[in-house]
Amino acid sequence: MKYPIRSNVTSGMYPSYTDMFKASELREAQFSVPYNFPLFASANVVPRKLIPFDKITKTKEEDFDAFVHFYLPDVCFERFWKNPTKYIPILKKFAGCILPDFSLCYDFPYPLQLYNCYKNRVLGYILAKNEIPVIMNVSFADSRTYDFCCNGIPHGNIIATGSLGTIKNPENREYFTRGLIFILDKLKPRDLIIYGSVTEEIRNICSLKGVGLHVFSPTWDSSFVTTEAIYG
Repeated sequence: MKYPIRSNVTSGMYPSYTDMFKASELREAQFSVPYNFPLFASANVVPRKLIPFDKITKTKEEDFDAFVHFYLPDVCFERFWKNPTKYIPILKKFAGCILPDFSLCYDFPYPLQLYNCYKNRVLGYILAKNEIPVIMNVSFADSRTYDFCCNGIPHGNIIATGSLGTIKNPENREYFTRGLIFILDKLKPRDLIIYGSVTEEIRNICSLKGVGLHVFSPTWDSSFVTTEAIYG
């Protein structure tokens, strides 16, 4: 994959602890066109199990083989954006991370959708720079997000997305299904990881497109760890 933009981004006169946009982390980065998201290698693996970011300090050692996910309310991992280096040592204990998932809701203004996608990619770059495997999470909402949500993501690899809050409501389900079809056609992934639940239509779409589907459905019990739900 070619990285078409090379930029020596600096944080200007601001010290790193006031660098709200993480420019100081991107001095060695290469960037996508046209959205200038930082580029990094994606992990091409399906996790055995997942654990949410807000539980990483409460897990047992036997669960360090899990990938950390961010399919949570944004407030639960905003602290990671504010101070990512604080969490790198504990995240390195796990098998890897799924790219963070700051929200791209269809009723958000476009600049906020784009900024949240930027935040996701910057954190992914920081994780990868620290040798933490990162599975690409493709967040999307309405059609305004389709172009930038795939920008800079390699084709033919494993990608992930979250379906929480999208399946029960018919309007949300329609947005999710349309967006999913777009990203599958655009990125042609080998496998798709979904955190949440899926409909029979989604299973059929993946089957018709030859995409392996791996669903991690959270259980609302005392366990933090989610394992894959197998569909026949």
